Amino acid sequence: MVRSLVPKIDGRVVNIPIDQIRPYKGQPREHFDEGKLAGLAHSIQVFGGVVIPIHVRRVSDGKVKYELIAGERRLRAAKAAGQAIISAIVADTCDETEQYTASFLENVGREGYAPMEEANGFRKLMKMHGLNIADTARLCGRDAGWGSRMLSLLKLESEVQAMLNPSLPEEEQLTVSLAVALSSRPARDQVRLARRIVKHRMGTREAQIMLRGFDREKGLDKDRVGRPHDDFRKIKSLAERTSRDALYCRGLDLMATLQPRLVAERTELLRDVRGAIAELCGLRDRMEKTVKDLAG
Repeated sequence: MVRSLVPKIDGRVVNIPIDQIRPYKGQPREHFDEGKLAGLAHSIQVFGGVVIPIHVRRVSDGKVKYELIAGERRLRAAKAAGQAIISAIVADTCDETEQYTASFLENVGREGYAPMEEANGFRKLMKMHGLNIADTARLCGRDAGWGSRMLSLLKLESEVQAMLNPSLPEEEQLTVSLAVALSSRPARDQVRLARRIVKHRMGTREAQIMLRGFDREKGLDKDRVGRPHDDFRKIKSLAERTSRDALYCRGLDLMATLQPRLVAERTELLRDVRGAIAELCGLRDRMEKTVKDLAG
């Protein structure tokens, strides 16, 4: 178990001169959208300060009296808004592990958080707390699958990792789901495949078809060939599970399900659903043709 997830605070909000606060050097997030920071700065000007206090710890470094724990965006925006003081909550005690944990958890899953920064932060959190993937992911409010996907990104070639940078134009970016799929391919092929996906602006379904073709060409799917009996059972199982799960999803309150999620998460889920439906429709069309040919 983690002995302390976040620093203990006394709960009192105090106003601190901004020039007495230094940024956290170990901040796991380096990329901040300047446009969104400008919007936050405008909001701070309108309200006359930050709505949610930042978290700091005491230090002794000349004029500097505090170091940031959580609230990097708010601190930057407050400076940009010309604020001289900022509302803050001071931690009673805070070591490096607690400080990093609080800083990382503040950003994890937030829209605009660079995937590679998130992946590197997740790995560092694992090492700091000595936890496995599932337990570390649970600390982040996610499941083990998400944690595994984060670590998969670290297996990518550097050029492919660079394509995940959110500061790139959208048409030059690679989605996280496709990057994870590429991570299981040989290193020498990752860059070539990623370039092809970005160059042709492939959607998830189109890219997955291309990757399956690559696997067949390279003989990476040998264990899936020549087992018609097993394949028949797999198709039958797919049909039964899909019917059962679709019936369940039909009764969901999608507004309640999607509203708490980030825009990027909703968009990615919609793409995944469309891709799954397209795959099923493709399988249906092939089966109808094959059944007709066998009957004829």
